Amino acid sequence: ASDRYGRGRFITASLLIYSLGMGLFWLARSAPMFLLAGFIQGFAGGTLIPMIAALMGDRSTASDRGRTFGLAMVGFDIGIALAGPIFGTIADQLGYRGIFGLSGVMTLIGLVIFATANSKDLRHSLRFALGHGQDVYAIDLPQTIKSR
Repeated sequence: ASDRYGRGRFITASLLIYSLGMGLFWLARSAPMFLLAGFIQGFAGGTLIPMIAALMGDRSTASDRGRTFGLAMVGFDIGIALAGPIFGTIADQLGYRGIFGLSGVMTLIGLVIFATANSKDLRHSLRFALGHGQDVYAIDLPQTIKSR
């Protein structure tokens, strides 16, 4: 679907929905609400990671694709490894609900950064993020591959 409607649109939606899930975690006062928040957050995260991987593939040559993907995945893994101890320390001050709220805010900040800085200028960034423009950094593929 992202090949047809644009990766930027899916990344933007995923970040927005992820923030919504974090907000619901923050507000959850019952098990069903907590489960709904987990479903929403999981759905968004499960969409976001493959979209980022596809975007990296679009922006890499065949010879650099493995290295680019590996570096990005290491970045995700390092983020996960560091988040536990850092957020655990912060949770002493904010509580676990506050951690979900903070995560939602951080995701919204990430959305703003993506929407405004994913391309060569603000106009192209916004157009790509909303699915109304091409990825100017995508490496052109031969026509035989595009038509499949």
